[in-house]
Amino acid sequence: MSSTCKFTLPGVRFRLEEINMAEELAATLAGQAVAVEVLPKALAGTRRLDLDDLPDGLPFLVGDDGIARNGYWPGRVLYTDAGGRVWRLPRHCLSEGVSPVIEASRYEATHESSWLESWCPPTWWDLGDVNIDEIPAEDGERGAANIEVSVPPGEIPKVFWKGPSGKAWRVPHD
Repeated sequence: MSSTCKFTLPGVRFRLEEINMAEELAATLAGQAVAVEVLPKALAGTRRLDLDDLPDGLPFLVGDDGIARNGYWPGRVLYTDAGGRVWRLPRHCLSEGVSPVIEASRYEATHESSWLESWCPPTWWDLGDVNIDEIPAEDGERGAANIEVSVPPGEIPKVFWKGPSGKAWRVPHD
């Protein structure tokens, strides 16, 4: 099932801010070793679930026989802060800590720039990995959506997606 281990969080604050962690908490935790809970992936239908205690926010299946089983659950990395809030960390952080795309996406900005870009929201699991608790609401919204990209000189680009509720969520720039 799950295991607990020590994990060193990214040493740069913006990586924690990109998972929608509050700026103050991100500044405090950047580069710190913390205890995380690692839940391995589970193929669909491999775990029997109690109908009276179904997992919150995780997909499950109920067969014709009335037995509930898990849906596909990818691996998850969870950090619980001092206040008891559970933060999900992107799954790729367990391998190399940074998406391999980041090194190929470095640009030197000479002046501040911002623009809207078309974006196809990733899977529900990927949004959850950056602690976004809302998903595009309608089938029509599963297609392209606008994201706002801003690049100040000498800084990492910031990317925001506005969810159906109107709240702006930060998404990783890479």
